Amino acid sequence: MIANKTISKGISLFIKTIIFVFSVYYIADKMGDINNTVHVLDIWQKTRTNYFIIAFCLVPVNWGLEALKWQYLTKEIEPISFSTAFKAVLSGLSISIFTPNRVGEFAGKVFYLKTTEKVKATVASFIGSSLQLLVTVLAGFFAAFMYYKIHKNTFLFQGLVTEAAPGRKYFETGPDPQFFD
Repeated sequence: MIANKTISKGISLFIKTIIFVFSVYYIADKMGDINNTVHVLDIWQKTRTNYFIIAFCLVPVNWGLEALKWQYLTKEIEPISFSTAFKAVLSGLSISIFTPNRVGEFAGKVFYLKTTEKVKATVASFIGSSLQLLVTVLAGFFAAFMYYKIHKNTFLFQGLVTEAAPGRKYFETGPDPQFFD
């Protein structure tokens, strides 16, 4: 039993080390690619400093809210503390850096659970992310509608309708057969 625990801790440490190395490499690679990145100092000089300070201070708040959401989503599967949920969120963020479309985020979160029902936790993570996306889209549409009502700016509203129309046509009629020819 003790040998299995030691092996499990060793494997866990190895995986965490690999994730850390990949994360550092990815960030260093992106920072080193000067031709494709905007210089941070140029942005800092052209933008109001207050916005950067506010955004920087809100990052831990966002991570804390994500941790609360993860704690809530997993309470039926495995009750976890806020600190464990926070570590899981940071782990998910680290893994999602180098996976496409943040697919690795749920893997990092599930990694901190001790339960054998990791599939349920994965489904809970997917549902939580999907609902968060839905709320974001609905809030965006509400904000665009309010902007239209206040400013009577039809260009923004026409843009939303124009962009949404092809997607609506696709879902109503299916793909256009001539599109692929």
